[in-house]
Amino acid sequence: MQAAMVQNQCLKEDLMLASALLNNYSTTLKEAECQAYALSKQIISSLKSTKPEPDLKQPSYASVLLNKSSPVQNGIASPQKLKSLSNNNSLLLLQKLKAEHSSLQEIAQENNTYIERISELLNNMKIECTQTVNSRKSSTEA
Repeated sequence: MQAAMVQNQCLKEDLMLASALLNNYSTTLKEAECQAYALSKQIISSLKSTKPEPDLKQPSYASVLLNKSSPVQNGIASPQKLKSLSNNNSLLLLQKLKAEHSSLQEIAQENNTYIERISELLNNMKIECTQTVNSRKSSTEA
């Protein structure tokens, strides 16, 4: 009987020790989350300040095409320039440019989606950190 009581006491002590370790681990984890939140916030703010957000509007290619130098200079047309600016070739180049632009636009939209998700996660982490700090303050005041 006494052996069972000793074993029971040892189990209670082990349980209390495990509970204390779990609480310590939980507190450390919350602190790490708060630090990760602060670091992520710094990284995002530095990225926002160094890189402008991509313009998702399609630019007018007419102005780009009009700025090209004319294949005719002083009334003399260079055969190489005329060949490179043939209608079919120009059309193919414009189609490739349109495809690349569409691809870049999709990537930019995906990036914006990821940034929104990260911002939501950071806001959730901020709320949890604030709650953790407030609960620590209330527990130390009590």
